Amino acid sequence: MRLEIDGEATVNSPTAYDVRDTLQQLKPSGPMWAVLDIRSDYYIQARAVEDEMFVVEYREGGADRHYKAAGMQPGVAVVEAFLDYLASGNRWRTAFEWRRVEQP
Repeated sequence: MRLEIDGEATVNSPTAYDVRDTLQQLKPSGPMWAVLDIRSDYYIQARAVEDEMFVVEYREGGADRHYKAAGMQPGVAVVEAFLDYLASGNRWRTAFEWRRVEQP
């Protein structure tokens, strides 16, 4: 797995500490986003839109498998979802109400 952070170096094989620390640093003023990916087009990502509030998305392959959580999500829930994704869990799948991202 890789942890990509807005404007910073990519972390290969991130730990739970790396994920938690990174997400707690995200702010609307920057760094704004982080992506935790298994491989190309398989990831979960978060973007800070307000202090401690995030837009969360995931993708599993093609554009037709790209989803966005309904509304903004609190930082605590985002950290929990990312940590579960890191651990190859499935709880992140039910942590939010997911909606398919429509492609133009």
